[in-house]
Order: sequence, then structure tokens, then C-alpha cells
Amino acid sequence: MKYTQSLFSLVFLLLLGGLVSAKTEEMKTDPKQITEQLKKRYEEVKKEVEHKEVSGLQALLMLERDLRIVMSPEKIKLSGDRPKELSSNADKKIRKLHEEIRALELARIVNALKTNAPLYLTDAAIELNKLESKLDEISQRAAKRLISDIDKLNKKMSKKQSSSIKKDKSEMIKEITEMEAKLTALKTYIYPSSYTGGFKKPADENDESPAGQLLSEITNSRDMLFTRLKEGKGSGEGSKEGAEINGIYVYSGNLGVILDNSGSMTPFLSALRAEIDEHFSETVYKECRGCAITSNTLSDFGAKLYSKPRDTLSYIYELTVLYEVDTIYWFSDLNDVVDVAAVRWLRILLRKSDAKFCVKSVGRDPREYLQLLITNFSKQ
Repeated sequence: MKYTQSLFSLVFLLLLGGLVSAKTEEMKTDPKQITEQLKKRYEEVKKEVEHKEVSGLQALLMLERDLRIVMSPEKIKLSGDRPKELSSNADKKIRKLHEEIRALELARIVNALKTNAPLYLTDAAIELNKLESKLDEISQRAAKRLISDIDKLNKKMSKKQSSSIKKDKSEMIKEITEMEAKLTALKTYIYPSSYTGGFKKPADENDESPAGQLLSEITNSRDMLFTRLKEGKGSGEGSKEGAEINGIYVYSGNLGVILDNSGSMTPFLSALRAEIDEHFSETVYKECRGCAITSNTLSDFGAKLYSKPRDTLSYIYELTVLYEVDTIYWFSDLNDVVDVAAVRWLRILLRKSDAKFCVKSVGRDPREYLQLLITNFSKQ
């Protein structure tokens, strides 16, 4: 089976390379062409946005991300100096992976535009996920000590309630803030810029190129939608609280919870909600039938926007982008389907938002490529 998968991957890369190599070369010498095609896609999205604002915003974020990839320089430049948590060998691997990811992302974009297909539903998702998983592994190893130290301090601090230790608590907050800054810098270095930096990056107002002007249009539409959709939702800036929830320690200032409410799961939900509400004053709950993570809601243009039933991924998108949660607690049995294109978008949502992803399962363990995205996991 592994041989068959490897052979398929090799054949796919050769076919994809042959299909788009000439087109990609043309784009390098004539970026105006790809900008015009992305602009046409943007015009299609604008027609649907008024009636489908939530999915329309997601489509704008996809277009914005891909336009920034096209505009990015060919020469890879990592963010800042190499963090001490990374070896020189890891640094070389990161640079090589950035180059491979950028090349395959460009091929994906060109091929999707050429065939009038959704930008994030191409076969390139399989190979891109493999490369991104290697970055996940590097990140997981490099950040392990920092995450452990932060968790220990958070647990210690959540137990300190008396006014006599306010000074001690203040010192711990300062130490946690410094370590979290290091952790953010580490992730920013490891992942390409298209995976980090939040969902509200401004366009360069001084860029008068066709691509720069299109980026300004897209980000202006994005910001107007954000303003309308953000009304009444959290900002991710509440005072943080910590507690163990059903076997997982959670420390959050703006907690998002996704509950699988399928028949086999409903007996657990009432008690779980009560446990969460006891420790976290403001929680955003979303309930979903089943625990599938699919690409049903990843179409980025036309009448395909949210044309199928919503699944877990669409709620993770809402929680990270619109509610700006700093932590997601997902309760399910992990027995439903998980597809690769969906995992890619999940990774982008988690990396851009920098949200922690806590998963409690009453069934199976997470699949390997999903496990790399999970901050804390517990199985009952």
C-alpha cells in the first residue's frame, strides 16, 4: 500500500509539473496575467458575498492568501534570526521546505485558475500536506520545552487565588508573556508568511502594481465584512482562566467549544457543558452533527459557497476568524472522515490565529496528520 501511495505521489508530481510548468513560467514573466485571473475570481466572489457573508469572507481570505503567495519573492527569506530552539540542520530543512511549498502552491493556484476549479480543492493538497506536516514535526520538537514550561506556570498560577501572592502571580504572568512571545517568534520563523500573522494583514498602500491594487480591493472587502460579522462576537482579549476539563488542562481568555451532538455523543454533553461553565465565564459553543473534517465548505467562488451541510471545519473557521478564540476545545469520538484538503485549511486557520487546539475523544485516536495540529489530546 505504501509503495502504491508513493508511486501515485511521484506520478502526480510529474503530471502536475508537466501541466503547469510552462504556465507557471509564463506567470513569472507576466504576473499581470495571474492577477487578472484572480481578479475575475474575486468578481465572482463579490456577487455572492451579500447573501453568504460568512462563507464569502472565507473565500476572500483564500483569494488574499493566494495573491500574497504569487506576489512573494522567489528567494526565501525567513523571519528574523534563527531561534535558539532550532539547530542549523533544522534551519536548512525549513528553508528547503519553504522552497518546495512555494513552488507547489504556485502550481496549485495556476492549475486551479486554468481549470476553473476551487483554489483549495486540487490534488496538490496531498503533496502540500506532506510538506507541511514536516514543518509541523519540526515545530512540535522545537516548541516542546517552551509549551511544557508555559503549561506548568499556567497550572501553578491558576491555583494561586489569595491576595498575599499577587506579586508572585505578577512575576509569573511576565514570565509566561515572555515565553509566549518566544513561541510565536519560533512558529513565525518555521512557517511561511502565508501561514502566520492573523487574518487582517493590511495591503501596501504604496504598491500601485496591478497585484497591489487587487490586494487593496480584496482587503477592503475583507475588512468591511469583518466589521459586519464581528458585531457581538468576542475579541480574544478576556482575562484568562485555567482548569482541567474532562482530562485536559485548558487555560484560555476566550474559549471556543465544539461539541459533537450525534446520537452516541449526546449523553455526555449536559455534564460537559456544566463542567466548562463552572470554570470559564464566557464560552462560545458550537454544536455539530458528527465530527467530520471535510472540504464541503471550502469552495471559494460562485454558488458553491456553503452549498453542502456544515461540518467541524466550518465551525473552527468561525471560532478562529470571527470570534478570535485563543483556544478550541473539541469533544467528539473522531470516528468520522477527515480529508487532506480540509486538514490543510485547518492548519492555516490554527497557525494564522495561533489558537491552541485541545481534543477530547471518547472513541479513536486522531489520525497522524491531524495529531500534529493538536496541542493537547486525551482519550476516555
